Amino acid sequence: MGRIIGAVVAGYLAMAGVIFLVCMGAYALMGAERVFKPGSWEPSIVWVLTMFISGFVAAMIGGWVALKIADSAQGSKWLAVLILVLGIVSSLFSRTTSPSKESRPAGISMMDARKNAYTPAWVALALPVIGVAGVLAGGRRRSPVSAPSPA
Repeated sequence: MGRIIGAVVAGYLAMAGVIFLVCMGAYALMGAERVFKPGSWEPSIVWVLTMFISGFVAAMIGGWVALKIADSAQGSKWLAVLILVLGIVSSLFSRTTSPSKESRPAGISMMDARKNAYTPAWVALALPVIGVAGVLAGGRRRSPVSAPSPA
């Protein structure tokens, strides 16, 4: 049981690390003007797609880490449960109410963006589903490929 708990924690930390690095890099490359819709705190479709794709890849990495550490698919299955529960709780507490009426100033820092960003409800609900799918895909046991037997 301890090995599975360790696998879940390690898989979650791997996911969080990848997402953190991708968010930092993507925000630095894109800048606030491409991350958000013009003059708004609502994310652009480019940012949403970036988060969906990077979230899926990070979840696959987390599922793989959990699988390898647990040495069974149980690690990735429990990580998927954790991601689903945390994702649902997070979506309940995320800022999905109407966005701020104040206009977003140009050239804001990533911290200001994170603090003031508005997350559409559909995005907040889709992220845990994408995370679970990624963890399960990354944590799938694959049978080794065997060479064809000689005739």
